[in-house]
Amino acid sequence: RCVGRIVDAIETNPARDNTVVMLWGDHGWHLGEKRRFRKHSLWEGANHTVLLVRDPAHPNATQGRATEHLVTLQDLYPTVVARAGLARPHHVHGRDLTPLLPDPPSWSDEILTSFEEGNHAIRTRKYHYIRYYDGTAELYDLSVDPLELENAINAAHYQSIRADLDARLNSLLSR
Repeated sequence: RCVGRIVDAIETNPARDNTVVMLWGDHGWHLGEKRRFRKHSLWEGANHTVLLVRDPAHPNATQGRATEHLVTLQDLYPTVVARAGLARPHHVHGRDLTPLLPDPPSWSDEILTSFEEGNHAIRTRKYHYIRYYDGTAELYDLSVDPLELENAINAAHYQSIRADLDARLNSLLSR
């Protein structure tokens, strides 16, 4: 309701055609799942957040259109910089989300998440692979286990997927 008030106020403002709104929340929270509480993990529950973008240059971004593409909070700064027409510093990670606003194009649906030193995860639309500093790992097939209840890391039929995700995670970490 309050977001609607902000958008309504922007619509009546002379600068409405040059005002981009980006609204996001803090990342998720565990409340007893996997015997955890708070947000200190690499599991899905601690990493989801909401992201809303209203950009008058892209009508689809003003009409409540959703996308299932994976993005991260690191993508916010590159998006703001690109939309403002500024140069992006070389040290900044993340991707410009502007291409997702008109009609979602081909988009790399893999994201990197890190928590403390040496603990990293790669998330794709279907899989979530977590590798810890001590070499242990977890693999979840989100199409059959969206709550991440069954670690499939040792299941024989997931070994090629594990190897692929491990290589992709190494590639993301080397950038």
